[in-house]
Amino acid sequence: MKIAIVAPETRPVPPVRGGAVQLYIDEVVRRLSKRHKITLFTPRGGGKRNPYGRRVKVYRIKKKNYLKRVRKKVRRRHFPIIHTFNRPHFIRSLHKVSPRSKYLLNLHNTLDERKRRGWRKGMKKTDFFIANSNFTRRDALRRFRKVKRSKITTVHLGIDTGKFIMKWSNPRRLNQLKRKLKVKGRKVVLFVGKIHKKKGLNTLISASRIAKKRNKNLLVIIVGGMDHGVRWKNVYFRKIERRAKRALGKKHVRFTGFVSPKRVAQYYAVADVFVCPSVWKEPFGRVNLEAMASGLPVVSTRRGGISEVVVHKKTGYLVNNPRNAKRMAKYIHKLLNNRKLARRLGTAGRRRAVARFSWSSVIRKINRVYRKVSRRR
Repeated sequence: MKIAIVAPETRPVPPVRGGAVQLYIDEVVRRLSKRHKITLFTPRGGGKRNPYGRRVKVYRIKKKNYLKRVRKKVRRRHFPIIHTFNRPHFIRSLHKVSPRSKYLLNLHNTLDERKRRGWRKGMKKTDFFIANSNFTRRDALRRFRKVKRSKITTVHLGIDTGKFIMKWSNPRRLNQLKRKLKVKGRKVVLFVGKIHKKKGLNTLISASRIAKKRNKNLLVIIVGGMDHGVRWKNVYFRKIERRAKRALGKKHVRFTGFVSPKRVAQYYAVADVFVCPSVWKEPFGRVNLEAMASGLPVVSTRRGGISEVVVHKKTGYLVNNPRNAKRMAKYIHKLLNNRKLARRLGTAGRRRAVARFSWSSVIRKINRVYRKVSRRR
């Protein structure tokens, strides 16, 4: 089957500048191409070569008037299915030049129909929806009441566990990485994500300050920039960096800025506890899954789709109130000082990541949707 996959206009695929949606598209295209002829439309910046092989045609489109340029390409050829991501207005626009195509919308975030004109009309033209979590699915049904329950299904994000380092299986390599990253002899609390207010870094700093009183060799490593692929610091980034250094001391906190996905795996491996202190309702919370794939116990907040990934007391701990620094500190301290518990929760997380969030499962479910949509008239 000929499938057109239209990436958002923000960042390129492959995800050389990061991005959860871009990473998802990259992984899906590689696997779908074994069964379908894929045409990928992506913003420029992902390199000139086609990394996907002969069964994938890649069009690298200028960001300026991106959708208009994609429309011109789509008009010249027929695709039975056009698969888009987070952009209902793309479907509204593309439907005008390719009305016979079936349209699939992947929801990776919650959508507010008030924020962009054309979203509601785009939703009407959509033949089927895939949500990345049950939380995202419920939110879409609540906001867009005319979307039928039978037209939207949940397909959780996948993960390639082979790209992560299982921290409990290779002590020698782990020690090498600890020396390389200069964390030998430290108890490492790790955060990975955008440096943004909604990520709850203020609570993490407060919790770490409490935990530091009983863990003098504590080191908090904060991995990420103000956005994917962005290395400069905005006002909030500088503000939170100053606060962290005042509260914890310069020797106890390290901001890395943006780090490539390959290097992030090393930080997961050397950490003792991963903390995701999100204040906002995360649609899925992929970083928790990445930590689990590394065998790292997780302390997170019970927000949005996070509880669909992290199982309280089995793969980590969930804090009900995202601003409860004392409870967060309690869980951090517990895991830092009970290696047996940390290993048990970490290995359980790894098993869950392998069993429940494989890419083979994702592709099987997407193919099921493709078959269902293609049969509709």
